[in-house]
Amino acid sequence: MTNSYRVRFWPGMSIRDSLAATGVVRFSFNGQIASVSGIPIGGPIQFVLRLNGRVIPQTLLTFPVQRFDTVAIELFFSVTGRADEEDKLQQELTDIAHLNVAEHFATYDPEEV
Repeated sequence: MTNSYRVRFWPGMSIRDSLAATGVVRFSFNGQIASVSGIPIGGPIQFVLRLNGRVIPQTLLTFPVQRFDTVAIELFFSVTGRADEEDKLQQELTDIAHLNVAEHFATYDPEEV
């Protein structure tokens, strides 16, 4: 399953702000990504965070985005519970939150699901 969201851009918006604006990405008390669409992150469920197609570490969640940047979260199931290169058995649990940072509010078409 893949969903796309558009959120309103504002100067100073961070990657975390843009993800939170979708309403589907939840953060833990320490600011890390805790779940996406109710799917908890951890154990066998891992994720890759991308900014304009490039993989970035979760430590850059406070990095500012620019108007029309694209942020994506790709969830995958890891047999060992680790996100290492040998274990790329990525059964894509892709509620990939492709996010287009634009001047629009979030859009959602339930018929696309």
